Amino acid sequence: TGRALSGRAQVAREVTEDMAAQRGLARGYGVRILDFTRNDGQRYDAFLDRIRLRTEKRVLIAARRERGSELGRGLIAAGYAVHSGSDLRALTESVDAGPAADAALVDAALLASDPDADALKRALHRRQVPCLTIGNEQPERARAVVDHLLHIT
Repeated sequence: TGRALSGRAQVAREVTEDMAAQRGLARGYGVRILDFTRNDGQRYDAFLDRIRLRTEKRVLIAARRERGSELGRGLIAAGYAVHSGSDLRALTESVDAGPAADAALVDAALLASDPDADALKRALHRRQVPCLTIGNEQPERARAVVDHLLHIT
């Protein structure tokens, strides 16, 4: 995050209430960026590069439903592909069977209370998936940690 970008844009289209309802979109406007001021064009390009890099990464979240949803929304909004669940046995099977995740977040409370936690940790280790144990961190902090872990700057 940083200061806001500044530049000029032109309205390219309006998504009306009817169009939004028919197409499953949000009501609003689409714009075409014409130019930026100062070095804001470079900052915008760097932002798009971060999003592109995130879309190439898969993150596994092992957490209770509410916590997994909260963390997942933040990571998805940043561009990551997310698989979340609270059944550690099922997550372990998916780690063993499917393509490896690029990173994993495991909720500390779930780790402490679920007897299948060690099996999940071993499966992630076998697949060489970097794994972070998280506590009460806010979704923004979890996203920043995943970005750092996956070298997305």
